[in-house]
Amino acid sequence: ILLTLGYSFAKKRDPYEAFIEGAKGGAGLVFQTMPYVVAMVFAVEIFKASGLFAAVGRLLAPVLGPLGIPPEVVPIAILRPFSGGGTLGLLAGVLAEYGVDSYIGRVACVYMGSAETLFYVVSLYMGSVGVKKTRYVIPAALLSDCFGLALSCLVCRFF
Repeated sequence: ILLTLGYSFAKKRDPYEAFIEGAKGGAGLVFQTMPYVVAMVFAVEIFKASGLFAAVGRLLAPVLGPLGIPPEVVPIAILRPFSGGGTLGLLAGVLAEYGVDSYIGRVACVYMGSAETLFYVVSLYMGSVGVKKTRYVIPAALLSDCFGLALSCLVCRFF
């Protein structure tokens, strides 16, 4: 705080006015990005409420199981790109059922730490700067999530 105040006085600027200017810019950004945030929250809730989320999880579990990916982690991997809060709820359920020291619990935790709510982040960042066509951002981010899941399983097998 002292460094910031010292810099402000050295530049002969009123620190309070500079703070107010920054707050105005931040408020504008909030209003600019809010439609994207609301759209993503709404889409995630529809996806969960429709039961499609559970159906996709059941469909992918037999394919991912032989690859060493626990079927119990599949719902987390599916929801993580869409919702951080929803995924935390799923993680809490996995940890309550299997324990924090179980292989499944460790994989779920490591994956949660290595993955991002990419659709939210992409819509927020691209929307805030006015980018309409994301091109390869989504496929590259989904591929990195898949690698993150596979590496989570690999790391947890050895540690």
